[in-house]
Amino acid sequence: IQVYSLTRGTNVLTPGPSTTAGSPLSAGDIHDDRLYVSHKSEGVLTTFGRNVSTGALDERDSVEVPYDANDGTGGEGGTSGLNPSIQSVRVDSTGERLYVANGAADSVYAYDITNDGDVGDLLDDASNGSGPQEAYVSPLDNLLVVPYTGSDELAVYVIEGDGDLVLADSATDLGADTGPRHVAIHPDGDWLYSVNETEGSISYFAFDDSDGT
Repeated sequence: IQVYSLTRGTNVLTPGPSTTAGSPLSAGDIHDDRLYVSHKSEGVLTTFGRNVSTGALDERDSVEVPYDANDGTGGEGGTSGLNPSIQSVRVDSTGERLYVANGAADSVYAYDITNDGDVGDLLDDASNGSGPQEAYVSPLDNLLVVPYTGSDELAVYVIEGDGDLVLADSATDLGADTGPRHVAIHPDGDWLYSVNETEGSISYFAFDDSDGT
């Protein structure tokens, strides 16, 4: 993991501290003084402490993500022994929840983040398509948008109560062989964009960030 500093105005990147993660990485996200990364080949999430001034990292904890959520909770691995193939890691703006796209098991997971910033209990899982590639948290932290690449669909989940993921409406079909892979929501919450990997296109939606329509 290489840290860079950015000089504003000239936009010059300068290499800073680097850290060996131990195995290949597939995704990551930052919240304050924590960095969360996924090891796709191992199905593991690692938490690093982060010096917010220098960017220096120190490894704190690792948890195994279960292939099947029903086979393991609270960071414990499932009994199947299969690799979940973690495609995406997202932390909400409060730093209290972490969301994972489990590409191999066609599911997304919601995790609690403990008071000390480590990955805690597995709160809920959901599946409404195949091959999810991202779990994107809306700007209001109330919705989770998931592109299901294998089934050419976008699903929006309402995040309720203790991290429950409830499908807002039926998944949106983008058409055969579109392959949605990544999404983004405009900061004002009115527009949603989907990058469609297979088709090589971008889909554009009007979006209601209150209910996920």
